[in-house]
Amino acid sequence: MKPVKRAQILHLENKAEWLREVQLALSDEHQVYSATSLQQAVKLFQEMEFDLVIADLDLVKDTGEDEQGFRLIDALQAAGILPGNRVIILSGFTHQEERTRRAFRDYDVWDVIPKDKYDPAELKREVAEVIQTPLHYES
Repeated sequence: MKPVKRAQILHLENKAEWLREVQLALSDEHQVYSATSLQQAVKLFQEMEFDLVIADLDLVKDTGEDEQGFRLIDALQAAGILPGNRVIILSGFTHQEERTRRAFRDYDVWDVIPKDKYDPAELKREVAEVIQTPLHYES
């Protein structure tokens, strides 16, 4: 089996327990950078390149639900960063099918993983597959 490249991964998530979960699952094999807001994620993208984005679709703020995961992907597309980066959605919000379909259709999302079905071994396998698959935008 071909060795898995040590990828640079941006994880957009505002809940500490999920930041920890993804770090534990992936940090032995990949470099995982965390952002808890859209502003932090955009700043990190300005400073470095990422092989993969793992994003929660909705980050809850004091004022209620927000769509920063979707807004991050919108901002990356507007900046020309997407296509060219792969996205996995890891979200508790994926139970709403229309949003999940929108994520696949509009954002070129690799996969959507519901948090209630999260399995660290499956996430590792998924990331390895993502990293080893050439982007269809590459020549």
